[in-house]
This record gives sequence, C-alpha cells and structure tokens, in this order.
Amino acid sequence: MNLKNLFLFFLLAVIVKNDIVGISILEKNDYFYKDDIRKVIGMFDVKEFNRNIIIVDNDETNNICSSLENIIGHCNEEFIFEMNEKYSLIVFYFVGAMKEEYRMENELLIEDIKTVFNDKIDIIYNDEEMIIAKVKEVIKDEKGVIDSIKNYSRTKRNININIIDQDFYYRNNDNSLPIPEPPKERNKQIEEWINEVSENSQRDFLDGLTNPIFTRLSTSLDVYRAVYYINQTIIDQGFEPFIYSYNVNEDRYPPVICYDPIIGKEEKDTYIIVSGHYDDRSTNITDPKQRAPGANDDGSGVAAVTEIGRILSNIDDASFKYSIRLCYFSGEEQGRKGSIEYSKYLSEQNTKILAMMQSDMIAYKPVDDKPALDMAYRFVTEDLLYYCNNITTLYFPTLTLGLTDSCCTDSQSFFVEGYNSIAYNEKGGYLVDPYYHSTGDTIEREGYSFEQLKIITQTVFASALTLAEPTSNSK
Repeated sequence: MNLKNLFLFFLLAVIVKNDIVGISILEKNDYFYKDDIRKVIGMFDVKEFNRNIIIVDNDETNNICSSLENIIGHCNEEFIFEMNEKYSLIVFYFVGAMKEEYRMENELLIEDIKTVFNDKIDIIYNDEEMIIAKVKEVIKDEKGVIDSIKNYSRTKRNININIIDQDFYYRNNDNSLPIPEPPKERNKQIEEWINEVSENSQRDFLDGLTNPIFTRLSTSLDVYRAVYYINQTIIDQGFEPFIYSYNVNEDRYPPVICYDPIIGKEEKDTYIIVSGHYDDRSTNITDPKQRAPGANDDGSGVAAVTEIGRILSNIDDASFKYSIRLCYFSGEEQGRKGSIEYSKYLSEQNTKILAMMQSDMIAYKPVDDKPALDMAYRFVTEDLLYYCNNITTLYFPTLTLGLTDSCCTDSQSFFVEGYNSIAYNEKGGYLVDPYYHSTGDTIEREGYSFEQLKIITQTVFASALTLAEPTSNSK
C-alpha cells in the first residue's frame, strides 16, 4: 500500500443499510481522474460524492471498487469495518520515510491515544505508515482533540491526523447548484478589479481590529467592540450591514454580520458567499482576560472579506448575473456555532447559494518562503475546488498551490447543509503558524506576510467575481 505521499485522499463508501463503513485510500494523483471517477459512480445508487466521500447502498460496494480499479488501478476492499454505535474514526498517517528508531513509536502513539480517550478506543488498522483508530464517541471539538494528541504524544515522527465522524458522512440537505466549467481565458475587467487589492488598506483595517481590541473571544464583552468596528467599516463603504442573531442552548453569541455589495442583474436571489470568522481565542478558550489579537486566525480572512467589499463598493452591481454576499462569522472557535446556525437558517429559507468561499488563516509564511496557497480538501465540494484551482492558476500561474487536510472552519457548516463550499488556507494549514491560538498572533510579528495576504485575497476575489459572471460589457 503506497501511503508515503503527504496528500492522501480518502474516498469513503458509507454503507447506509447495515452501518458498515468501507474506506478506499487513494493518492493525490487520483484527483486528476475525477471526471472518469464521476462517470463510474454515476452508474450506481450514489448518495454523496466529493473529494472525500462516497455514500452508496450496501450492495454497491464491491461493484464500485471493481470499477474504480479499472480506471485508477486500485481500490482497497480490506478496509471494511462493521459499526453498530455512535463512533468516530481517527486516521493517523505518517509523513516521511520510516527510520529504524521509529519502529517502536507506533506503540507509544497508540498508548498515548488510549490515554487521551480513557481507553474508549479500538485500533482497527496499524502498520508503519498509518494507524486507524475507532473512538466510541462522536468528536465535536476536532481542533482541540488534534492539538491534545499532538501535544501529548511522545512520538518523534511527523503525523497528519484526520477525524471522521458521522457528520462527515451525512449531509442534511442537497442544496448544491451546478458549478460551471472554469473559463480558459482571463477577463480583463476582473484583472483590473483584483489588482486594486491593497496591502496598505488591509494593514490599516487589521491595525484597528487587532490592536485596540483586547480579545475577540465569542464569550467576552470585548468581542462587541469588533462587532461595532466591522459594522462601521461596512457603513463607511456605503453599504448597510444586516445581522443574524442566535443562541446555542441558553448561551447568547455575538451575531453573524453580512452584507450584499453586489445584487445580481439576472439571478439576484442566487449568491456567492465570501467569508471569514471575526472571533478568536488564545491558549485558554474560556478566559476572556487573556489577550487574543487574532491577526492571522482569523483576522487575515476578515481582512480579505473587507478588502473585497471596499473594491466592490466602486463596482456597478448590475454588471453581474449573480449576487455576492460577504459574511463575518462568530463562534467558530467554539465549534462553528455561528455558521452552523446561519447555514441551517439559509437552508430552511430555501436560499440558493452557488458557492461559499471561506478564508481562514492566510497570512503566515516562514520569512524566507515565497507566498503560497493551500486549499482544504476535506469538507469541500470537489467541483468548486476544481473550479477555483483553475481560476487561481489562470490569474496567478506562478503562485505555489497545494492542498491541506486542515478542517473544521465555517465552510464545513455549509457543506453539511448541502451547499457548494471551499476553504482557503496558508501553506501547511492552521498548525504551521507558531503563534496559532496565542497572544503572539499580531500583525507586527515575524512571519506575518501582507504580501501573501494580498495575493490570496486576490485569488479568492478572482474566483468570486468569475462565479458571479460579469456581463458582456464588463469584459
């Protein structure tokens, strides 16, 4: 089994009738067979298909596997496990070559995992390249669990961790709209618009968001200073913000903030949503007295949204087929509370969303590295990922474009509600930034790159503008 590539893809067949999970492990290059794969699975009773998952009926598993073998040469039938209870799967795969001194470290890691979960875990696969563990509970705080395992583990090997629970398998609704084929030529008007993205403008906005405001923790009072700041910025752009207020159980959270800078000419009730989350946290997620500037997590995504709004304030909204909505989410650090509630609300209202595009942590890079972009490949819509990757390479052919297994940002909430969604990250995902969830996450520190923030903002903007379909007189 070849699992040495860092970017492994998981196609999972969830057998609904008998609660059996079949996992087929595919490699990065299999993505380029996506059109052929779609043709194959189109012959079967498929409940769900994207980069990460296939849901089929029980009697289709072997047929799909055989057909995939004919196209891509492999489909692993041995990864089939019977599941009769609530559970999560955790997949640990190791990065880099096996060394002799690592031989005993699988056992150390397994011991540490069992300690973290109080022995409520079964190891169902274990070799030198990968461990699959079944946890007898549904994991809600995925980031927290991953951080705990990595902090507690004694292994010296580099590991990537994927948590797969029933939310991963089942989407509540099917709200997806067809994603068009990406254009093969640049639009000159779009080039002019994305070139208006300004590092100085983003720096000024982030200075006001991160320096005067002590913390943006969703359970703090200070977070409402951020609410006022964002609302006032939108008003200064000439738009009227609207808020979505929500409670979770008996807890009141700060609102989701949105506005519509572009009202489509032909299909004004179909939206492209561009978003980030304005809440943040430090090392202690419950302490409002701990400084949390959140310049990268997720001040960078918020700055991207705000800069796009600034430029759209000078664009005639009649120039587009579809509407563009910009959103700022709260409660992300507590488990995507705001986006879960808002995406459910939109689904209940039968709101049509062509694409939801989240930016979460896009400004950090090692000082000597060139700007780079990683796209999340978990909880995203395959066709939208393909589309946006093509737009990025069309307008920024020299930008390093990769993939990350980072998860659990607000795009996942829309994905679960059946909407097309995607997430933009810095290279390596959220754990690469050494100041992640700390008081040191400021715009002044080493590694905070306004150059990279500008470029990734431009890539998001280019895809959003292209999806919104400028009218012919805008070219």
